[in-house]
Amino acid sequence: MLLQALILAIGSSIDNFAVGLSLGLTGLPCKLHINTIIAFSNALGACIASAGGLFITNTTASGSIGSLLAAIVFAHLSKEEFCSFRRKEPTSPLVQLASKSEGSAAIILNLAIPMTLNNLAGGVAGGVVGITPMEAFGCAFLVSFVFMMGGHVLGGQIRSFNGRNSGKNGEGEEEEKDCRASSYLDPRIGAAFIFGGLSLMQLFEIFAV
Repeated sequence: MLLQALILAIGSSIDNFAVGLSLGLTGLPCKLHINTIIAFSNALGACIASAGGLFITNTTASGSIGSLLAAIVFAHLSKEEFCSFRRKEPTSPLVQLASKSEGSAAIILNLAIPMTLNNLAGGVAGGVVGITPMEAFGCAFLVSFVFMMGGHVLGGQIRSFNGRNSGKNGEGEEEEKDCRASSYLDPRIGAAFIFGGLSLMQLFEIFAV
């Protein structure tokens, strides 16, 4: 069951990776306390959902509510990321929340809650197949934390690599290349596809019931 819990946690934490990657690509820090709070929120959601998974899924309609809610939220996040890119805003909406969340419990909650919905859906699925709440909590916390931090490290490495390549050119050429790189590697495009994919996955879960 532990392996199944780990696989569900990985599938439910792609959004954490996307936010961490966006922070790394834009040069913003991934604050330890924010990542910890988000990971705890994800884990708590998975734990509660796992505990009630068998009860919630006794009827097809009630079992579909969590997946439908998650699908709507992820579709909205995908739209917001893409619209932010189209409007040429400096950073994505989720990254803006993360950058403003220092010392603000309300903003941290606004960032953590949508990222927990996928863990709720995964927790329900885990409860149905017999994953215990403690297994769901531990795996969700570990994977959520590592994925967001790992995404941030990868984003930072990509940003550093692009910076070194740009430094080999003249100032005018460097600025032009930075503009091209930022348009090709804008994290909002990737985040929009990831959130859109998560939304479709939730819809597939509903229709597969």
